[in-house]
Amino acid sequence: MRRSTRASSTASRLVRGWRLTASVGGTIVVGCVLVALFAPLIAPHDPIEIFSGQLRKPPSLRFLMGTDEVGRDILSRVMYGARVSLRVGLISVGIAAACGSALGLVAGYVGGWTDALVMRLVDIMLAFPGILLAIAIVAVLGPGIDNVMIAVGIEAIPVYVRTVRASTLSVKHNEFVLAAHAIGTPAGGIIWRHILPNVAAPIIVLATLGVGIAILTSAGLSFIGLGAQPPTPEWGSMLATGRTYVRDAPWIAAFPGLAIVIVVLGLNLLGDALREALDPRMRGFEG
Repeated sequence: MRRSTRASSTASRLVRGWRLTASVGGTIVVGCVLVALFAPLIAPHDPIEIFSGQLRKPPSLRFLMGTDEVGRDILSRVMYGARVSLRVGLISVGIAAACGSALGLVAGYVGGWTDALVMRLVDIMLAFPGILLAIAIVAVLGPGIDNVMIAVGIEAIPVYVRTVRASTLSVKHNEFVLAAHAIGTPAGGIIWRHILPNVAAPIIVLATLGVGIAILTSAGLSFIGLGAQPPTPEWGSMLATGRTYVRDAPWIAAFPGLAIVIVVLGLNLLGDALREALDPRMRGFEG
Protein backbone atom coordinates (compact mmCIF):
# COMPACT_ATOMS: atom_id res chain seq x y z
CA MET A 1 0.00 0.00 0.00
CA ARG A 2 2.84 2.37 0.86
CA ARG A 3 4.61 1.55 -2.39
CA SER A 4 1.43 2.25 -4.36
CA THR A 5 0.93 5.58 -2.60
CA ARG A 6 4.56 6.54 -3.13
CA ALA A 7 4.37 5.63 -6.85
CA SER A 8 1.18 7.63 -7.25
CA SER A 9 2.77 10.64 -5.56
CA THR A 10 5.84 10.39 -7.80
CA ALA A 11 3.67 10.14 -10.90
CA SER A 12 1.66 13.17 -9.81
CA ARG A 13 4.84 15.22 -9.34
CA LEU A 14 6.05 14.16 -12.78
CA VAL A 15 2.79 15.24 -14.39
CA ARG A 16 2.86 18.60 -12.59
CA GLY A 17 6.49 19.00 -13.63
CA TRP A 18 5.90 18.54 -17.34
CA ARG A 19 2.85 20.80 -17.22
CA LEU A 20 4.96 23.56 -15.64
CA THR A 21 7.70 22.95 -18.22
CA ALA A 22 5.14 23.15 -21.02
CA SER A 23 3.72 26.38 -19.62
CA VAL A 24 7.10 28.09 -19.32
CA GLY A 25 8.38 26.84 -22.67
CA GLY A 26 5.11 27.59 -24.43
CA THR A 27 4.98 31.12 -23.00
CA ILE A 28 8.50 31.87 -24.21
CA VAL A 29 7.84 30.45 -27.68
CA VAL A 30 4.49 32.22 -28.07
CA GLY A 31 6.05 35.48 -26.91
CA CYS A 32 8.87 35.17 -29.44
CA VAL A 33 6.40 34.35 -32.22
CA LEU A 34 4.28 37.38 -31.35
CA VAL A 35 7.34 39.64 -31.33
CA ALA A 36 8.38 38.27 -34.72
CA LEU A 37 4.92 38.70 -36.23
CA PHE A 38 4.31 42.20 -34.91
CA ALA A 39 7.87 43.55 -35.04
CA PRO A 40 6.95 46.26 -37.59
CA LEU A 41 4.27 47.53 -35.19
CA ILE A 42 6.05 47.30 -31.83
CA ALA A 43 9.68 47.99 -32.76
CA PRO A 44 10.52 51.57 -31.72
CA HIS A 45 12.71 52.23 -34.78
CA ASP A 46 13.59 50.90 -38.20
CA PRO A 47 16.21 48.15 -37.70
CA ILE A 48 18.58 49.62 -40.30
CA GLU A 49 18.06 53.29 -39.41
CA ILE A 50 21.30 54.97 -38.39
CA PHE A 51 21.19 57.69 -35.74
CA SER A 52 24.09 60.06 -36.28
CA GLY A 53 26.07 60.82 -33.17
CA GLN A 54 24.59 57.82 -31.31
CA LEU A 55 27.35 55.26 -31.84
CA ARG A 56 27.66 52.59 -29.13
CA LYS A 57 25.34 54.37 -26.71
CA PRO A 58 24.49 52.35 -23.56
CA PRO A 59 20.88 51.41 -22.75
CA SER A 60 18.71 54.44 -22.02
CA LEU A 61 15.08 55.55 -22.14
CA ARG A 62 15.43 56.38 -25.83
CA PHE A 63 17.32 53.21 -26.74
CA LEU A 64 16.32 50.54 -24.22
CA MET A 65 19.07 48.15 -25.36
CA GLY A 66 21.50 50.80 -26.50
CA THR A 67 22.87 51.32 -30.00
CA ASP A 68 25.38 49.37 -32.03
CA GLU A 69 28.67 50.32 -33.65
CA VAL A 70 27.05 52.45 -36.38
CA GLY A 71 24.21 53.94 -34.32
CA ARG A 72 21.31 51.53 -34.93
CA ASP A 73 18.78 50.67 -32.23
CA ILE A 74 19.62 47.22 -30.85
CA LEU A 75 16.11 46.57 -29.48
CA SER A 76 14.58 47.03 -32.92
CA ARG A 77 17.23 44.81 -34.50
CA VAL A 78 16.66 42.09 -31.91
CA MET A 79 12.91 42.19 -32.58
CA TYR A 80 13.36 41.97 -36.33
CA GLY A 81 16.05 39.34 -35.79
CA ALA A 82 13.39 37.11 -34.23
CA ARG A 83 11.63 37.05 -37.61
CA VAL A 84 14.79 35.91 -39.39
CA SER A 85 15.77 33.30 -36.80
CA LEU A 86 12.30 31.77 -36.49
CA ARG A 87 11.91 31.65 -40.27
CA VAL A 88 15.25 29.89 -40.60
CA GLY A 89 14.36 27.46 -37.81
CA LEU A 90 10.91 26.59 -39.12
CA ILE A 91 11.87 26.21 -42.78
CA SER A 92 15.01 24.23 -41.94
CA VAL A 93 13.04 21.87 -39.73
CA GLY A 94 10.36 21.60 -42.40
CA ILE A 95 12.95 20.49 -44.95
CA ALA A 96 14.54 18.02 -42.53
CA ALA A 97 11.24 16.61 -41.22
CA ALA A 98 9.64 16.20 -44.66
CA CYS A 99 12.65 14.58 -46.36
CA GLY A 100 13.83 12.60 -43.35
CA SER A 101 10.38 11.28 -42.43
CA ALA A 102 9.65 10.24 -46.02
CA LEU A 103 12.94 8.37 -46.30
CA GLY A 104 12.51 6.77 -42.87
CA LEU A 105 8.97 5.58 -43.67
CA VAL A 106 9.99 4.08 -46.99
CA ALA A 107 13.15 2.47 -45.60
CA GLY A 108 11.34 0.98 -42.60
CA TYR A 109 8.30 -0.30 -44.49
CA VAL A 110 9.89 -1.55 -47.73
CA GLY A 111 13.09 -2.93 -46.19
CA GLY A 112 15.57 -4.92 -48.26
CA TRP A 113 17.98 -3.09 -50.54
CA THR A 114 15.95 0.13 -50.23
CA ASP A 115 16.47 0.16 -46.48
CA ALA A 116 20.16 -0.69 -46.89
CA LEU A 117 20.72 2.06 -49.46
CA VAL A 118 18.96 4.76 -47.40
CA MET A 119 20.77 3.84 -44.21
CA ARG A 120 24.18 3.75 -45.90
CA LEU A 121 23.55 7.26 -47.21
CA VAL A 122 22.57 8.31 -43.70
CA ASP A 123 25.75 6.74 -42.31
CA ILE A 124 27.80 8.75 -44.80
CA MET A 125 26.11 11.98 -43.71
CA LEU A 126 26.60 11.11 -40.04
CA ALA A 127 30.31 10.60 -40.67
CA PHE A 128 30.63 14.39 -40.84
CA PRO A 129 29.98 16.61 -37.81
CA GLY A 130 26.70 18.43 -38.36
CA ILE A 131 28.11 21.97 -38.31
CA LEU A 132 30.93 21.01 -40.71
CA LEU A 133 28.43 19.46 -43.11
CA ALA A 134 26.34 22.64 -42.98
CA ILE A 135 29.44 24.78 -43.58
CA ALA A 136 30.40 22.64 -46.56
CA ILE A 137 26.93 22.96 -48.09
CA VAL A 138 26.85 26.73 -47.60
CA ALA A 139 30.36 26.98 -49.05
CA VAL A 140 29.11 25.24 -52.19
CA LEU A 141 25.82 27.15 -52.45
CA GLY A 142 27.22 30.50 -51.33
CA PRO A 143 26.57 32.73 -48.29
CA GLY A 144 23.03 33.86 -47.64
CA ILE A 145 20.07 33.17 -45.39
CA ASP A 146 18.25 31.04 -47.99
CA ASN A 147 21.24 28.77 -48.45
CA VAL A 148 21.64 28.52 -44.67
CA MET A 149 18.08 27.19 -44.41
CA ILE A 150 18.83 24.54 -47.04
CA ALA A 151 22.13 23.58 -45.42
CA VAL A 152 20.71 23.32 -41.89
CA GLY A 153 17.75 21.33 -43.19
CA ILE A 154 19.94 18.83 -45.05
CA GLU A 155 22.27 18.49 -42.08
CA ALA A 156 19.37 17.44 -39.82
CA ILE A 157 17.83 14.85 -42.16
CA PRO A 158 19.67 11.77 -40.75
CA VAL A 159 18.14 12.22 -37.28
CA TYR A 160 14.61 12.05 -38.70
CA VAL A 161 15.43 9.13 -40.97
CA ARG A 162 16.76 6.96 -38.15
CA THR A 163 14.00 7.88 -35.70
CA VAL A 164 11.12 7.39 -38.15
CA ARG A 165 12.61 4.18 -39.53
CA ALA A 166 12.87 2.68 -36.04
CA SER A 167 9.27 3.64 -35.25
CA THR A 168 8.07 2.27 -38.59
CA LEU A 169 9.77 -1.08 -37.99
CA SER A 170 7.89 -1.43 -34.69
CA VAL A 171 4.52 -0.37 -36.14
CA LYS A 172 4.43 -2.23 -39.45
CA HIS A 173 4.01 -5.63 -37.77
CA ASN A 174 0.91 -4.57 -35.85
CA GLU A 175 -2.35 -6.29 -36.70
CA PHE A 176 -4.06 -3.25 -38.23
CA VAL A 177 -1.19 -2.83 -40.71
CA LEU A 178 -1.21 -6.53 -41.57
CA ALA A 179 -4.98 -6.38 -42.04
CA ALA A 180 -4.70 -3.40 -44.38
CA HIS A 181 -2.08 -5.26 -46.39
CA ALA A 182 -4.25 -8.40 -46.52
CA ILE A 183 -7.22 -6.57 -48.05
CA GLY A 184 -5.03 -5.16 -50.80
CA THR A 185 -4.38 -1.60 -49.61
CA PRO A 186 -1.51 -0.12 -51.64
CA ALA A 187 1.79 0.44 -49.86
CA GLY A 188 1.41 4.21 -50.16
CA GLY A 189 -2.00 4.09 -48.52
CA ILE A 190 -0.73 1.92 -45.68
CA ILE A 191 2.19 4.26 -45.03
CA TRP A 192 0.07 7.42 -45.21
CA ARG A 193 -3.09 6.30 -43.39
CA HIS A 194 -1.87 3.67 -40.95
CA ILE A 195 1.84 4.05 -40.21
CA LEU A 196 2.46 7.81 -40.36
CA PRO A 197 -0.22 8.73 -37.75
CA ASN A 198 1.32 6.20 -35.37
CA VAL A 199 4.87 7.52 -35.75
CA ALA A 200 3.92 11.21 -35.69
CA ALA A 201 4.66 11.72 -31.98
CA PRO A 202 8.47 11.40 -32.21
CA ILE A 203 8.44 13.55 -35.35
CA ILE A 204 6.61 16.33 -33.49
CA VAL A 205 9.05 16.17 -30.58
CA LEU A 206 12.09 16.12 -32.88
CA ALA A 207 10.73 19.05 -34.86
CA THR A 208 10.12 21.15 -31.74
CA LEU A 209 13.61 20.50 -30.42
CA GLY A 210 15.04 20.84 -33.92
CA VAL A 211 13.88 24.44 -34.31
CA GLY A 212 16.11 25.46 -31.41
CA ILE A 213 19.05 23.53 -32.83
CA ALA A 214 18.46 25.08 -36.26
CA ILE A 215 18.45 28.58 -34.76
CA LEU A 216 21.75 27.87 -33.00
CA THR A 217 23.30 26.41 -36.14
CA SER A 218 22.16 29.29 -38.34
CA ALA A 219 23.44 31.78 -35.76
CA GLY A 220 26.78 29.98 -35.80
CA LEU A 221 26.96 30.16 -39.59
CA SER A 222 26.06 33.85 -39.53
CA PHE A 223 28.67 34.38 -36.82
CA ILE A 224 31.41 33.23 -39.21
CA GLY A 225 29.98 35.23 -42.10
CA LEU A 226 28.18 32.48 -44.04
CA GLY A 227 24.62 33.36 -43.04
CA ALA A 228 22.64 36.57 -43.15
CA GLN A 229 24.59 39.42 -44.71
CA PRO A 230 24.64 43.02 -43.43
CA PRO A 231 22.52 45.01 -42.82
CA THR A 232 20.01 42.18 -42.22
CA PRO A 233 19.20 42.07 -38.48
CA GLU A 234 20.12 38.50 -37.52
CA TRP A 235 21.17 37.43 -34.05
CA GLY A 236 24.26 35.50 -35.12
CA SER A 237 25.64 38.31 -37.27
CA MET A 238 24.88 40.80 -34.48
CA LEU A 239 26.92 38.64 -32.11
CA ALA A 240 29.78 38.53 -34.60
CA THR A 241 29.81 42.32 -34.81
CA GLY A 242 29.44 42.79 -31.06
CA ARG A 243 32.45 40.65 -30.15
CA THR A 244 34.73 43.41 -31.44
CA TYR A 245 33.29 45.82 -28.87
CA VAL A 246 32.71 43.38 -26.02
CA ARG A 247 34.88 45.40 -23.63
CA ASP A 248 33.76 48.92 -24.51
CA ALA A 249 30.12 48.21 -25.42
CA PRO A 250 29.14 44.75 -24.14
CA TRP A 251 25.42 45.37 -24.74
CA ILE A 252 25.93 45.05 -28.52
CA ALA A 253 26.64 41.32 -28.15
CA ALA A 254 24.82 40.68 -24.87
CA PHE A 255 21.25 41.32 -26.01
CA PRO A 256 21.24 39.24 -29.22
CA GLY A 257 23.05 36.49 -27.34
CA LEU A 258 20.45 36.63 -24.58
CA ALA A 259 17.69 36.43 -27.20
CA ILE A 260 19.20 33.24 -28.61
CA VAL A 261 19.50 31.70 -25.14
CA ILE A 262 15.90 32.53 -24.18
CA VAL A 263 14.33 31.28 -27.42
CA VAL A 264 16.35 28.06 -27.55
CA LEU A 265 15.60 27.44 -23.86
CA GLY A 266 11.87 27.91 -24.49
CA LEU A 267 11.92 25.52 -27.45
CA ASN A 268 13.85 22.90 -25.47
CA LEU A 269 11.44 23.15 -22.54
CA LEU A 270 8.47 22.84 -24.88
CA GLY A 271 10.06 19.89 -26.67
CA ASP A 272 10.77 18.11 -23.40
CA ALA A 273 7.20 18.70 -22.25
CA LEU A 274 5.81 17.35 -25.52
CA ARG A 275 8.01 14.28 -25.24
CA GLU A 276 6.66 13.56 -21.78
CA ALA A 277 3.07 14.40 -22.74
CA LEU A 278 3.15 12.07 -25.74
CA ASP A 279 4.66 9.23 -23.71
CA PRO A 280 1.91 6.65 -23.05
CA ARG A 281 3.33 5.98 -19.60
CA MET A 282 2.95 9.65 -18.70
CA ARG A 283 -0.63 9.61 -19.95
CA GLY A 284 -1.19 6.62 -17.70
CA PHE A 285 0.16 8.59 -14.74
CA GLU A 286 -2.12 11.50 -15.53
CA GLY A 287 -5.17 9.29 -15.63
